[in-house]
Amino acid sequence: MAKREYNQKLNVYDAANERLAFIFENFERVYLSFSGGKDSGCLLNLVLDFMKKHGIKRKLGIQIMDNEANYEMSVQFMHDMIRQNRDMLDVTGAVCPLTCPAPFHRLTWIGGVGERPKKTNGFAPCRTMTIS
Repeated sequence: MAKREYNQKLNVYDAANERLAFIFENFERVYLSFSGGKDSGCLLNLVLDFMKKHGIKRKLGIQIMDNEANYEMSVQFMHDMIRQNRDMLDVTGAVCPLTCPAPFHRLTWIGGVGERPKKTNGFAPCRTMTIS
């Protein structure tokens, strides 16, 4: 693949859209890691808007790694974004429980129903997650 040269006179938004055009023109599958935080949320919105504007019908792959220790508002935002755009998204993810010796302030455990997985050699096993 030839080296890409970007127009340095473009603003950040236009440059990002130029890069998205290159990505969607040159790659069959496009994936995005989505944590529910403001950076990945901004990027997800940017990509979804680009897809709508350019009539892209294939689904965007979304990978979520849930460590079961997320801020409640981030979790709500993540679930809302997925619900509102499910027709455009191919969502996959895994729940990998966080093991941390220090307490976190205002975190919510969002693991699956029932007991947390038992630790093996100091680590809890990952499992498939469900987005409702």
